[in-house]
Amino acid sequence: YRRAKIPTDQQWNLNIQHELPFGILTEVGYYANEFDHNWWQVDGNPAPPTPTSLLPPAGINGNRAFTSTTIPVAGNPTITLADVIRIKKEGWSQYNGLQVKAEKRYADGLTFIASYAYSKTIGIGDISGIQNQANLSAERDVTSTDMRNHFVGSTVYLLPFGQGRHFGGSWNRWVDGALGGWSVTAIVTLSSVLGFFACSA
Repeated sequence: YRRAKIPTDQQWNLNIQHELPFGILTEVGYYANEFDHNWWQVDGNPAPPTPTSLLPPAGINGNRAFTSTTIPVAGNPTITLADVIRIKKEGWSQYNGLQVKAEKRYADGLTFIASYAYSKTIGIGDISGIQNQANLSAERDVTSTDMRNHFVGSTVYLLPFGQGRHFGGSWNRWVDGALGGWSVTAIVTLSSVLGFFACSA
């Protein structure tokens, strides 16, 4: 009997908000996430780390703890044991991030929101395979999901044309329906992931 380990996820954050002039709300927060007992696919019949020049003629498979087994069927065929998949539940990850956000409530035809996060995610077991099962701590590294810098900004601006606006207040409903009420929207995303910088707009 083996005690089952259920993957668990914990999240917590602390935020401070402050309102600036012109209806701009700012927020600064610390965000954290911890994930334990992540399923991790490893080799269940590992060969000890050995320089290539010292491997036996059969290669790495000949250096494994178990090289073959016999199947109890007619003829008792013997099969070689190469990669034996084993699922471990010892993977984990930790996320820590500082997030800053500014938001302007809609007024005078303008609203926007901008947020920036500086974070780091470290852990083990987010990818299959392992260097040395006798030293799991050596697998600790920045994870493949790490996103060190991330910025998102968006805005909506109602153009000043049409009834009730700065220009075109005297337009009839036909002209106002065609030329009034237009708005401009923009969204920008900037991210840096594992040494790669991405931009979209």
